[in-house]
Amino acid sequence: MRPATEPVSRDSLEGAATIVHARDGVHTVAQDHVVFIDRGEEDNLVPGDIMTVFRVPVGDAPAVVLGEIAILSVRSETSVAKIVSTRHPIYVGDVALLE
Repeated sequence: MRPATEPVSRDSLEGAATIVHARDGVHTVAQDHVVFIDRGEEDNLVPGDIMTVFRVPVGDAPAVVLGEIAILSVRSETSVAKIVSTRHPIYVGDVALLE
């Protein structure tokens, strides 16, 4: 997992994938939950890709590394992923970057 102290630019977070839905309609997810993101084949994602999940900071605060997701299946503009590790709770609306 990306080190918690390794910074990520605010610009890269603005273009990141967003967790748009979690299975069973929950809003807080953790390890082994299945989530849906708003990126897919058109964004060069393939099954097996690992993405780091971040919380977008408020103000000038640094981004928080929350965990990692693994892409299970992709469609043209969406993907299904499984949360494979977490440091903190992950919410629908958090973002993910391909590392």
